[in-house]
Amino acid sequence: MAARVGVTEPVVFQNFKSKAALFATVVEQAAERMCAQLAGAAASGISVSVLLTGLTSPAHLDQLHAQGSLGVLFADSVAATAEPAVAEAGRVAVRRIAQELADLFQQGQAAGELRASVDADAAAWLLISLISARPLRLAALPSDARERLERELAAMATGLLTPPEG
Repeated sequence: MAARVGVTEPVVFQNFKSKAALFATVVEQAAERMCAQLAGAAASGISVSVLLTGLTSPAHLDQLHAQGSLGVLFADSVAATAEPAVAEAGRVAVRRIAQELADLFQQGQAAGELRASVDADAAAWLLISLISARPLRLAALPSDARERLERELAAMATGLLTPPEG
């Protein structure tokens, strides 16, 4: 890995005392990146309900669970029980993302795009749960049922959070 960024391995370990410390730093920076993307989307004026639809789309969920993606990085870090510093960095990262989502949902509530009666923190964790459970669903469901169920789950999550039309 050191060669890929143009340094020697000793240089890496001068800055990071262990592989676990390096991994924890990567997780922290990935959380910063994801939170910045969410904040940027909110600041761009995109509708929170449109953003919610995009976040729950099967295509987006596929991207989050692709090898080398941020979603896999967070899942792997939280599961790194043999490396407590990495697991803690993963837990902190996921909590930061949940908070950014909750803030985004509160903006959507203030704009009337999301139900005022929904707890924004609970909605954020609902979304994180929906996203993180995708690999389980794909492993358990027959292939002919996956796409339909994923579309229905996305519609259900959006329907729970957005006010009824009319």
